[in-house]
Amino acid sequence: AAARYAILATGCVLLALWRRSLNGESPAEFARRQNMAIWHPHPLWRACSIVWVWMEYIWVCFFPTALSCDWSWPAITTIDNSSDVRAWLVAAYLLGWGWLLQRNLLQRTSVGASVCFLFAICPFFLASNVLVGVGTCKAERVLYLPSLGACMALALLLRRLDADELLAELRP
Repeated sequence: AAARYAILATGCVLLALWRRSLNGESPAEFARRQNMAIWHPHPLWRACSIVWVWMEYIWVCFFPTALSCDWSWPAITTIDNSSDVRAWLVAAYLLGWGWLLQRNLLQRTSVGASVCFLFAICPFFLASNVLVGVGTCKAERVLYLPSLGACMALALLLRRLDADELLAELRP
């Protein structure tokens, strides 16, 4: 198993180096309107605006109603002060995730839930504006693999429900 991981890691590093050679040494150039959240002058409201976009991504994973290949300003505006209700929703969201992680991952780890969580988070992390600012505010194309993690989590949840009760409710 260790040899396979080493081969995979080596392949990833080689792909990254090849991609860097294609990009050259110049930094990426972004238009401000492509991702207003990363340009917000206040660090707290920048972070809140970025987390708000994450919340919209989660919403789209479970309720894909209004989709677009690429969102930009003014479709998603930034959070600029504490009177914006989204700031309070972001705070509740972060507290909820903190409680959920503490309760489920630190106290009693479920391998299936951990796999679903990692499958949803790891691919999304690259386009999350955490490591580097990306050239899009929100784009459903970055949700292909994370949405698979969300589907696996839903399947895990349904599996944990009593199948007989669920089927009894669905029968006419």
